[in-house]
Amino acid sequence: MTPDDLDAKLLFAVDPAYKAFGDKLQPGITDRLGVRMPTVRALVKEILKENPLGYLEAVFERDRPFVSQEALMVATIVAGNLKHVPDDVYWANIDRLLPYMTGWATCDLMGSAVKRFRVNPSRYLPYLASKLASDNPWSVRTAEVWLLEHYRTEEGALMALAALDNPNARALTLAASGDYYLSMALAWCLSMLATVNPEAVYVQMEAWRKAGRLDDETCLRTVRKIRESLQFTRDAKDAVKRRFE
Repeated sequence: MTPDDLDAKLLFAVDPAYKAFGDKLQPGITDRLGVRMPTVRALVKEILKENPLGYLEAVFERDRPFVSQEALMVATIVAGNLKHVPDDVYWANIDRLLPYMTGWATCDLMGSAVKRFRVNPSRYLPYLASKLASDNPWSVRTAEVWLLEHYRTEEGALMALAALDNPNARALTLAASGDYYLSMALAWCLSMLATVNPEAVYVQMEAWRKAGRLDDETCLRTVRKIRESLQFTRDAKDAVKRRFE
């Protein structure tokens, strides 16, 4: 399948009602077609069975790589599921896609799509840490989603907290800037890490607050996410509220 073939198939699969739903959920996206995810994933499966690396090369040879949000989604999932390619090739394709992550939906998709972190989390942490230090706030947000998706183990949470604590990492600074989506991203990340290593997360949050690095709003959002989660007992929810509020 070529990128032009994909664009034609996506146009054929447009669902106006689904587009209207997406426009309400995330206003301001002008290139959304309105194609449902099962169709997107079916097209991804076709490409993965054929020549996924060749497909991605063809995408970036075009003057306009992506004519729709759905075409970007397809490429993102394809790149994240590349197999039997060296690390440098794998991450080079992720790097080419990151500048196109310009909203919470594409960041979240990229966060879940990149599977290689699961192979060896510690090996690929330096790559992730470089994105936490990016000048692009959406790349920072994507890296936070990688942490909550792929480092959600007791040991992984410690690695994630160390990465967030690095002086070069910008997650805390961006969260405190007043941007809702960047603040919520950090709150979401910390609340998910707390499901596997709560005490480590809470101790780190306390240290950041004492140092003036974790703003009050993001802290409260983290507590709220924990209290809304089904993965914590009532006692645990009450305890975290007392601890931070």
